[in-house]
Amino acid sequence: MSDVGVEIAYEDLHEGYEAEERYHLSPAAVAAFLELYGDRSPVHTDPAFAQSLGFAAPIAHAAMLHGFLSHFVGMRCPGGRAFELSVDMRYLLPNYVDDRLLLKGRVTQKVESLRAAVIDVAFHNETRGTLTARGRVQAAFRGPRK
Repeated sequence: MSDVGVEIAYEDLHEGYEAEERYHLSPAAVAAFLELYGDRSPVHTDPAFAQSLGFAAPIAHAAMLHGFLSHFVGMRCPGGRAFELSVDMRYLLPNYVDDRLLLKGRVTQKVESLRAAVIDVAFHNETRGTLTARGRVQAAFRGPRK
């Protein structure tokens, strides 16, 4: 995950604009999530329980993807002039501790009346070679016009 952001003006954003960013579900990140939110459900923390449900190991919290998505919208696509208005996410397959993810986003629509963009997003699990989640974000722009 990069800390260097971009700032794309709404007027410069176009349908078809694409961006991507890599993320890591590191043991430290998962532990910090547990500490911060306290969700210690056994599907996330107990290997035997997770396996009894058919998972290979405890699964990472799906909500962690929303944190990555927030970073992506605020730092990558479209960047520092935008913020999320809505998110619709479908979780297709689980992610596990230490998996590496690639988040891809593509602007599919601009909504002039709201100064907003609709961005289709997909999380690809590079560790397992799977599409793990996909969805759509609506991001609004504020600040000076170009």
